[in-house]
Amino acid sequence: MSPPKSALARTDTTPHTEGFVSASEKISTSERYSPQLGIRIKNINAESALRRQVAVECAAPVHRLPPELLSEIFVHLTESNLLGYNSQKEGRNYAAHLIATTVACVCVSWRAAALATPRLWSRIHVDEQTRHLDAYVRTCISRSRKHGLEIVCTAARHLPAVIAGILPHAPRWESISLGGFFKDFCSIAPGHHFARLRDASLSINSLVDNEAGTFEFLANAPSLRQVRLNAMETIYHEPTKLPSSWQLARLHLDLDDICHLRPLVATLAQYQATLEDLICAFDDDIRSSTLEGVIDPIQLPVLGSIELSRHAFMLFSYLNAPKISEIIFIDTEARNGLPYGRLLTFLTLPSSPLTHLRRLRLMETYHAFDEETSEGLLRCLELMDELQELDVSCSAQSTFAFGYPDWMGEDMSLTLWTGLTVREGRRPVLPNLLVLRLYLGTEWLTDQQRREQHDSLTVMALSRKRARVVQGRQVVALERVEVDRGRDSSILSRLSVTG
Repeated sequence: MSPPKSALARTDTTPHTEGFVSASEKISTSERYSPQLGIRIKNINAESALRRQVAVECAAPVHRLPPELLSEIFVHLTESNLLGYNSQKEGRNYAAHLIATTVACVCVSWRAAALATPRLWSRIHVDEQTRHLDAYVRTCISRSRKHGLEIVCTAARHLPAVIAGILPHAPRWESISLGGFFKDFCSIAPGHHFARLRDASLSINSLVDNEAGTFEFLANAPSLRQVRLNAMETIYHEPTKLPSSWQLARLHLDLDDICHLRPLVATLAQYQATLEDLICAFDDDIRSSTLEGVIDPIQLPVLGSIELSRHAFMLFSYLNAPKISEIIFIDTEARNGLPYGRLLTFLTLPSSPLTHLRRLRLMETYHAFDEETSEGLLRCLELMDELQELDVSCSAQSTFAFGYPDWMGEDMSLTLWTGLTVREGRRPVLPNLLVLRLYLGTEWLTDQQRREQHDSLTVMALSRKRARVVQGRQVVALERVEVDRGRDSSILSRLSVTG
């Protein structure tokens, strides 16, 4: 059925002329305003860009730092001692914890940078105050990723737990400082490879059975160059055995009672080809050494510095070290011509280091520099033509003249200053001396004794004020004399003799 005509009229879509005219006018109007709209849009975009730039410039500079730079700043913070940042309780020992609870809380980007910086988490420090031990160690291990580990454990009771957490990551160890009981060290399973370990400080807090391989778990450490061992006395008063596989350049032994030198010399002999620096201290003089028979001296061809404390100067009888440039005595006492008698024997060996010796330091001496002791030291100094620096430091509560107060009955001697004074007609001692440092400790001297010491020292220093030839030998000018006399403020505390 066909629709009615009225419906056809309403649905007619045939275009009419008046419709074309209206559309044309609208298009013409749009074309006329289009350039203006484009310019306005461009201006709006420029204004928005300017607003964004101003907002960025007004923001704190830290918000514009790249993550790499943030990481370096955080690392610098943890390795610094900035006032107000490192506390006495939690200094750089807990670097990761400090970062996590301070700067990492500033914003999301800072926290992301802190958590993504392995170096921040590579130092694991455990002491008696450490809380949440297992979680702390696990967090440092995981967030440090593949970075080398620096491990410190000063709490002996925590050592087993710390070792359990870090031993599976043995190839990442770079530096360790471990303190614990003898049995705990012995219980560490051997067979691990410490490919990156360079430095080890090991402290045993209990009696040691020297027959046990206390540190054999570290035998496979091809990069290990520095070891410090602090051990209490062994059952047989002999030093703890160390792995012979190490190739050490620096060895520091701080031991208790030693009654036999042979085992100690044998330990040093294990590293004779590579040892460059030796520090050794033990308490007892070797009363039974005569029962050990002949001990062959060991050759130390590259040893450059030796520091011997307390009775360790006894080792000088068993060392051939022609390249030593520095000798340090600490905390020694003079009895029966020791320690300078042993030093003199060492200096007169065919392999004497006299041509290389540049520095002699006598630190914290508590013996009296009486006539006999001063002459013993002078006999050594007379051989040291190439020596450039001499340090003499008395320990607290002692004096250059007398040592401890209970020795004050001994006569004060100025023999050392007299012997070092350069005079015409006498062979000069220490012709190449450039620096003289002294802590004389005059607390126990009378005013008269202080004056005599001051006068003798001044004459000696002035005799070296200028370079000259004496007895056919060139004597250099003394560049610096540093004198600290403790409580004595009446005497010049610093004497400069620069010519």
